[in-house]
Amino acid sequence: MKEEPLVSIQCLIYNHEPYLRKCLNGFVIQKTSFKFEAIVHDDVSTDGSADIIKEYAEKYPDIIKPIYEKENQYSKHDGSLNKIMNNACLGKYIAFCEGDDYWTDPYKLQKQVDFLESNSDYGLVHTNCSCNKEGIIKPGENAAKISDGYVFNDLLIHKFYIATLTVCIKKEIISQWEKLNPKERIEKKWEMSDYPLWLEAALHTKFKFLPDNTATYRHLSESASHSKDKYKNYKFFQSVYDIKFYFIKRTNPNKEIKSIILYNYYKGMLSYSRYDLKNSFIGLLYLIKEKKIKLKMILIFLKNLLL
Repeated sequence: MKEEPLVSIQCLIYNHEPYLRKCLNGFVIQKTSFKFEAIVHDDVSTDGSADIIKEYAEKYPDIIKPIYEKENQYSKHDGSLNKIMNNACLGKYIAFCEGDDYWTDPYKLQKQVDFLESNSDYGLVHTNCSCNKEGIIKPGENAAKISDGYVFNDLLIHKFYIATLTVCIKKEIISQWEKLNPKERIEKKWEMSDYPLWLEAALHTKFKFLPDNTATYRHLSESASHSKDKYKNYKFFQSVYDIKFYFIKRTNPNKEIKSIILYNYYKGMLSYSRYDLKNSFIGLLYLIKEKKIKLKMILIFLKNLLL
């Protein structure tokens, strides 16, 4: 009887040629007592990414499982990409690493699966990681501020961040999320798919943080979350808070949590007054009413409105 993989790695690729070998090497160095697979999805790259994937698939056929698209799926924004990846994964657990990031710990998967197999009330394990910014490696988050257990409120107010490339999660959690109001979620056109998944998962299961540094996130000058284009940054910021407000509406958290989120949202909106004057001005009035306004905030509002 053919052994099925216990873990499936989702690896999304689009024009990642300069970084891809390091990413794929992070998969094949994994030392595990179980079978695992890497679903490597090339979304019609225009560089040499597909050739590199083919090379690794031929060399490591039991690990690297390629998907070569003929039509770009990400740009559709209709859920197609998630469906393709989730349907291709055979594992009980799902891990993630995009083509510009990379794993550095050969025991990453083994550590995470060992914990999940021994603690059935936990559904997600994540770890610490480093950040590679233009070749300079910086340490990850302060492990002391990252909580374990039921962490929904902490995630909602962004007390800490979960690095997607470090996550190992039960596939059943992803499947449940994909079935929940799929049309509504697609219509919202959120800029990211990981943050709402973590929030949904945190409503139903415990999270575990391992302080081990297992991976490196590559901070590029242009990405979904970082850009030199301020309007793109505004769209990403707004999308993050659209997700937060979606979960506030669903869960009705306590007044303190709502207050923290509103304060951070309206404070952030002052930097985007030229793109959304209405909400920026409402934010200014809110901060004045709550007696949380500072002269610096007013200057930020005016500067971004006029310049």
